[in-house]
Parts: sequence; structure tokens; C-alpha cells
Amino acid sequence: MSMSDSPIGLTAAVSIVGTFVRYAFYTAGAFVIVAIVIVPFLRSDPVTRVDDKPAFRLASAELARLPMIASVITGRGSHVEMRQYGRLHDRDKDFTVLMVLPPKGTTGARDFAAEIGDLGPLRAGIYSNAFYDLQTRFGPVRAREFRVNADGRHKLCLAYLSRFETTSVYLKGWTCEASGVNPGVYDLACNLDSLVLDQPLASGEADAFLRQKMRLQRQCSGEPVTQTTDTRPYRPPVRRF
Repeated sequence: MSMSDSPIGLTAAVSIVGTFVRYAFYTAGAFVIVAIVIVPFLRSDPVTRVDDKPAFRLASAELARLPMIASVITGRGSHVEMRQYGRLHDRDKDFTVLMVLPPKGTTGARDFAAEIGDLGPLRAGIYSNAFYDLQTRFGPVRAREFRVNADGRHKLCLAYLSRFETTSVYLKGWTCEASGVNPGVYDLACNLDSLVLDQPLASGEADAFLRQKMRLQRQCSGEPVTQTTDTRPYRPPVRRF
């Protein structure tokens, strides 16, 4: 079923805040992107779904067996391409990846909580304090554990946001294993590392960056984030009179 043939239900919201772009997708039945609405103070700026064929794909045999939907969205100088393998609320594995090309000239770091919080289906997730640092040939990725209710059973998941050395492109999304199975950080890293481009990206800078990284040797690993603690000896406060 094409995007245009799907029933009009709830909308997918796209929020553009400051110089950063955060896209929200709301679940409606089969979780298909149907329409786009900008937050009220940006309603005068058009956002358009332009295609069903992103320039990238994940060359992963693990994901190839899953049903896939895709979309390309542009607006206010931004460009977002999405592939979703499987469905969040099915009991099978699912994997969603958004490639975001921010407006030209965007600088600065992206906030993990804000980026992931704007992914509509994840707002009902219950998040743990377990974070992971992943490595891919494209650069590092930060991930966090959460769980959702999938038809009466808990589905264990990882939300993620890339930390590439460029500001011209970043990846974010989530992956969940079948109900009751712990998500694998190694599998997440390897699936992201399998990214390939089938055609030029809308941003020449982003295209050059990803193609240069694609020539590198495959790399995927993941480890828990080490929390820092104060190891200095305890010294009681000195009372001053």
C-alpha cells in the first residue's frame, strides 16, 4: 500500500525548534505517515512529503525479512528520510531509522532527550537509566534502553542518536526485539553500519561525508556508558563562626 492509499487518521507532527530539526511520528494503525503538521508558530512554513524512496538503505539481511515503509520529507531548509522495518507495536523485531539533513549552517550539539522525545511513538515508553556508546564506521552513536507495551506484552527497545563529526547529517530512531527479548547494542551498531547510499543526497556535504565513511572497514561495537563518581575521600564541612 502506498503512502497516498493509506487511510487518513492521526497526523505525524514535525517540530523544528531553533536551529535543530526534530520530527515526531504518531502511531495510527499500521503506523503509516499520512500527513504533516508544523507546530502552530511555524504553520506558515510549508513542509512537504516528496517521495517514498530515500537515497539510503540498510544493507542488513536481518532487516530484509521485515515489511518496510519509507518516506522523504522536506521543509524550511530541512530534509528528512525515513525507513521503518517492521512495526513498533507488533511482537516481532522492528527497526526505524531517520536520516536528518538540517538546514545549511546548523551548528552545535543535539540534545538526546529532546531529539528522542519528539519521536511520537516513543513518548509512551518507559525509559531506564541504561545508556550505551556504540561505534560504527560513520561515527559514534548514543543509545538508551526503554520498553513499550506491545499488545499486552513488554517489548524491550533501544532509542538512539548519532554523534557524527559532521553537522550536515545525523541519524536517530529506535529498535526493538521480539517481545521479551533484550535488545542488542551490537546488532544496533551493525545495522547502522550497514547503511549505503543508492543515489546522491540532497546535501552535497552530507553525501560526501557518508560516502567517504562507506569506504572504511566495517565497524560495529557497543558498551555501557560508564557513570562517573567522586572518588575523593569524604571531608566533613568545616563550621565557621
